[in-house]
Amino acid sequence: MQQFCLNRNDTSLLKTIGIFLIVFSHSLGYPAWYVQGISLNLLDGYTDYIAHFMMYAYVPMFAFLTGYTYNLKQDLSWKYILKKIIGFMLDYYLIFLAILSLACIFCNYKPSLFQIGRELYPIAAKLMMFAWYVPFYCEAMIVLRYLGLSIKQYGVRKSIYICIIIFLILEVLIGFFKSIGLRGEVLVIALQAFKRNIPFVIMGFFFAQEQCFNKMTQLLRKKYKSKNIGFIIVLFFLMIASLFNYKILGLQSGIIYTPIYIFCISSLKIGDNNFIRNITEFLSRHSANIWFLHCIFFSEITRETFQYIVFIPSHNPLIIVCWIILICSLTSIIIMPLQENLKKLVLGSLELS
Repeated sequence: MQQFCLNRNDTSLLKTIGIFLIVFSHSLGYPAWYVQGISLNLLDGYTDYIAHFMMYAYVPMFAFLTGYTYNLKQDLSWKYILKKIIGFMLDYYLIFLAILSLACIFCNYKPSLFQIGRELYPIAAKLMMFAWYVPFYCEAMIVLRYLGLSIKQYGVRKSIYICIIIFLILEVLIGFFKSIGLRGEVLVIALQAFKRNIPFVIMGFFFAQEQCFNKMTQLLRKKYKSKNIGFIIVLFFLMIASLFNYKILGLQSGIIYTPIYIFCISSLKIGDNNFIRNITEFLSRHSANIWFLHCIFFSEITRETFQYIVFIPSHNPLIIVCWIILICSLTSIIIMPLQENLKKLVLGSLELS
C-alpha cells in the first residue's frame, strides 16, 4: 500500500501558500502600518478578519513543517543543529545589514548599540519587525533535538507527557511575570511567542514520527473513493473557522485544523502540476528572504520612505500582494548567492559544512 508522506512538491506548495498569506496579512490586515494618505477603502471593516485568518493560518503551517521535516531528517547531532541555526541566522543577518544600511542612508536612522542588539536577535525588533521567527526557529531546533532524544530514551507517550509539563510550566511563568508587571518586556514577549508556536512544531514532529498522515489516508481510502470534493469542502469550512481565534485547553484552535489544512492541501496534489511546481519551488526557495525583506515596507523606521513603492502599480489588494512578492523575490535572487557564499565561508571555517 502506498505510504503518504509530505514530499518536496507538497512542502514547496505549502511554503508558497504560507508566504503569500504572510504578505497578504501584513499588507492588508494592519491599516495602522500605512503611512499618512494611504488607505484601502475596499477592505474597511474586514482588516481584523484578514489579520486573524492569516496569523492563525500561516504561522502554524510554517511551525508544523519545521517539526515535520526535522523528524524526516532524523539527525540529532549538534553539528546538524548548529549548521541549520547558523545558516538561518547568516541568511537573516545579510538581509538585516542591507535594510539597516538603507535605513541609515535614506531614513536618517541612527540606531544605538542596544537597538542593533535587539535586531540581531529580533524578539521585539522595530526595523526587522517580522523577523521574530528567527529566534523562534533557533529555539525550536534545540527543542526538537531533545524531543528526538526523549523519544529514543522514553518512548512517544512519556515524551508527550514531558511536553505537556513543560507547556504548563511556561504558562505559569508567563502568568507570574505578568502579575509583577512585566507584560511588555522582551523576556515575556519571547516566552509568549515560544509558548504560542512551539506546540505546532512538536505536533509536526509527532505527525511524522507516528505517520499520522498515512493513517488518515488509509482511513479515508476505506470510506471514500473520490476525496477531492471532500477536501475542498473541508478547506472551505476551516477557512471560516480561522477567522476566529479561540483556545482549546490553553492552545490556539489551530492545533486542531492546521494538520487538517496541510493534509487536505497536500492530498489534492496541486503541486504535482509542472507549471505550478516551477512557481512553488522558486517561491519556496526564496520564502524566508521574502519574509525578511518585506519588513522594509512596514517598519515604522522605513515605511515613510519605502512604502510608496508598494502602491505604485495599483491600490488593488491582490495586485499589491503580488507586487510585494515580486519585488522581494527579485531582490532575493540577487542576495541569495551572497548568502550561500557567506554560509560556505563561515560553516566551512567552523567545520560544519
